[in-house]
Amino acid sequence: MLRRWRSDLRRSGDRSVGMAIRVEAGTAVA
Repeated sequence: MLRRWRSDLRRSGDRSVGMAIRVEAGTAVA
């Protein structure tokens, strides 16, 4: 799962998007 988010983050190449994905990932994990 983390790999998929990393791929999206790399694909977007945007810090805002990366942060949003990170927050979503953290919430999902929590």
